Amino acid sequence: ANVGGVAIAMILLILSKELLAKRGHLPQVTQFGVLYWSGMYIPIVVAMSAGQNVVAAMSGGMLGLIVSVASLIGTVLVIRWLNKSSGDYESYEWTTEQTEKAA
Repeated sequence: ANVGGVAIAMILLILSKELLAKRGHLPQVTQFGVLYWSGMYIPIVVAMSAGQNVVAAMSGGMLGLIVSVASLIGTVLVIRWLNKSSGDYESYEWTTEQTEKAA
């Protein structure tokens, strides 16, 4: 019901982050926070959409449960395979200097 509102909020967050970062008004720690929420956008939308269909799925009985578990396992396996197969996967590490500046 609120997926469109979340999408608009995410677009505004990303656009404002880019604008403020280009002008030098946004600390790097805040940019990492926006990067985090950008990564959380898809799981949030999926959870909101899935929440609308929980009652219908549970009325399916055991078949709904089996399909749910199978899709969860399939998703985890595909994501692990994609992460291993891509050579450009980067992880961000916080240095003590960045941590001290944030405090």
